[in-house]
Amino acid sequence: MRTCTFVGAVVGIILIAQAGTLRADPGNETETDRVVRLIKQLGDDAFAKREAASKELDAIGAPALDALRKAASDDDPDPETRQRAEQTARAVTRRIRAATARKELAKSEGSWQAAGDVKMTINGDRFISSTPGTGARNGKLIAIEIREKVVLVDFVVEEGDVKGRTAQGILRLEGDTLHYCVTFVEARPTEFQTAGERYYIAWKRVPK
Repeated sequence: MRTCTFVGAVVGIILIAQAGTLRADPGNETETDRVVRLIKQLGDDAFAKREAASKELDAIGAPALDALRKAASDDDPDPETRQRAEQTARAVTRRIRAATARKELAKSEGSWQAAGDVKMTINGDRFISSTPGTGARNGKLIAIEIREKVVLVDFVVEEGDVKGRTAQGILRLEGDTLHYCVTFVEARPTEFQTAGERYYIAWKRVPK
């Protein structure tokens, strides 16, 4: 009798699980339905489910952005939902802006030279520069975003006299001239001019 009761209980659990799967089959969801479901899940009582929803929405990216912004500014969702929606929307927006900036930065790939035997090469997300006074520097380029045809870029120095430091810079490409202004110690430049600790260089493209 115990065996029959146990088997019956197991069968019942399996049938209930299958019914639940049929009611919420992720494979039948549209992308819009999935976004709506995940935004609701941002306010779930279980921390693990809230975390999972945030990560899934972040992975969806741009298609979820409008709904995330609405949830972040809506008065109805609870504070947890609003906070997570806002954080995820910001992360997605930063990633989209960075991707656009990387595409624009790619136009500046190649070798550049300026007065005084100053040189720089950009190759993907890497740079190498040299000046008679400071020697060679190389490191990573991090494209941040574009503002009015100006690319905001961080120069992370991995080798050279200022190894471990990051220069905040702006770039603008005009034909064969690359306008460049960077600083290590001040707020990111907003204009292409040398002033204080901001240094401006007009690079000329070196023909291949």
